[in-house]
Amino acid sequence: LRDVSVNAVRKGLAALLGDELSGSQPFTAHPAPMNEPLQMARSLAILSLPLEEMHDVGRHFGATLNDLAVTIVDESVHRYLRETGREFPHRLVAMCPMSLRDEGDTEGATKASAMFVHLGEHDATVVERVRQVVTAMRTAKEEFRGMSKDAAMGYAIAVLGAAELRSAPLVDRVTSPLANVVISNVPGPRERMYLDGAPLVGTFPVSAIAASIGLNATLTSYHDRMDFGFVGSGATMYDLPELARHARKSYEELKASARRHGPSPARAKGAGGRKTARRRS
Repeated sequence: LRDVSVNAVRKGLAALLGDELSGSQPFTAHPAPMNEPLQMARSLAILSLPLEEMHDVGRHFGATLNDLAVTIVDESVHRYLRETGREFPHRLVAMCPMSLRDEGDTEGATKASAMFVHLGEHDATVVERVRQVVTAMRTAKEEFRGMSKDAAMGYAIAVLGAAELRSAPLVDRVTSPLANVVISNVPGPRERMYLDGAPLVGTFPVSAIAASIGLNATLTSYHDRMDFGFVGSGATMYDLPELARHARKSYEELKASARRHGPSPARAKGAGGRKTARRRS
């Protein structure tokens, strides 16, 4: 409670003084089309990109695989809203769930929190955006490293509870949304999987939407691919296959920019691709 409270007071004072928002900032998002009341309808879309190539492209911009994926989603949402006549003139705020589990920890308990990150400027180019996202994600992660695991989990519980209160009648009209979009990255198996000799082609997440956040982009890595699953409120995000098309185009532009600047440092040193184990079950 002490860690979370001190952090909240510090950020509140910074906001009153007009400082630029940084780190994890829940309830600071501007209302976007995906924050309109959720209806029963859903729109779905999937996308698959080459995993090792994504790693290589990210290295050119000092970006992790997760940074690159967040950038692609951020850029595609702005393009989709612009194309549908609903340009969003603000930074998107992404809720990014994060695991607090140490490597090798198999305890049967939830150990997770979430960051609420202001992403790239609405009018940034995709190359400018990846650099903005790298900075924003790094700042939010550094903030979380300064918190205990208990404080980080308490922080997530508190903000999600407050988000539920926001759904009460009229409250949502006078408060800011928790976030505009959920972006989650779930690591999957690196080896190819089989069922009775038939290879598993891909794993495409279909996640839930809630807390007045009508767009969820969940990614999972599998073998040599990164699979995206987009889920949105069908009333407002009604053509997510078009959003997925923008995501692919955004990635191709980043890849083209990386190639124009020569091989990444890892490739320049002659780093080869990792060998992938195969397993049949």
